[in-house]
Amino acid sequence: MDQEGQENEIVIAHEVYHSVEDDSGVSNPVLPDITLDTPLNEIPIKSREAGNENRRIAEENAGHIENVVRGEVSVSRGVRIPLRKYVPYSTQNINTGLNGPIKKAKAIKKNYDYYKKSK
Repeated sequence: MDQEGQENEIVIAHEVYHSVEDDSGVSNPVLPDITLDTPLNEIPIKSREAGNENRRIAEENAGHIENVVRGEVSVSRGVRIPLRKYVPYSTQNINTGLNGPIKKAKAIKKNYDYYKKSK
């Protein structure tokens, strides 16, 4: 996680977004007949690939919300807090189930004005 612009309200916004996704079931959709005890070799490869894609999307969305707060805090304080370009996320090796490489999810949505002023 980058250190610049990591004030409490920004970090909290990022993590609260994950909580909202968890509570709504968006971040980890339930797959039929798959539980935490299901052996990896019994989980279809497509489901394992989807898990990595879900992690990327979750971090992109949380990074976007974090940047919205960065923009709002910037406007309210009159100091421009830099936007976060990427958010790291961990992947899983779909063949072994072990930790895979750390990748980067884009945190900036195109054509979104993060520093817009309220009317």
